[in-house]
Amino acid sequence: MNINLLISKNLDNAFKLLKSQVITATLNKKAVGEFNFATANVPTTPSTLSVKIIQLNSKRKGYEKPLELKEILLKSSGVEDISFYDTMTINGLTWNIGNTIANGKFITLLEINRGV
Repeated sequence: MNINLLISKNLDNAFKLLKSQVITATLNKKAVGEFNFATANVPTTPSTLSVKIIQLNSKRKGYEKPLELKEILLKSSGVEDISFYDTMTINGLTWNIGNTIANGKFITLLEINRGV
C-alpha cells in the first residue's frame, strides 16, 4: 500500500474518531491578480470551499481593540495555498487568516483571528 494513501486514510479515521471536536467551516478564498495601474484596481476572484477543522486553542488579547485568536487544524488535501487575503466562516462568524504555523502535505495548522 502506498504510504501517502495510508497516512491519508489514518487522518480521515482520526477526524472520524474526533467527530465531537470537528467543525465544518467555509474557507473563502480570494485569488488576487496583479495591480492594474490604469484602473488603480486589484482584480479578485472569490471562491468557497467547505472544510473540516479542529479547534486547538482559543484566547483573547488586547484591551482597546480586543482580538479573539484561535489555532485550528485542517486537512491539507483539496486546500490550495491559504493566504492572508482569505477568510474562514465558522458558525456564521467571519475569521481572518493569520499565521500559518505548520503547513504539511497532509495537515495544516493555522492561526485565525477576528475583532470582538
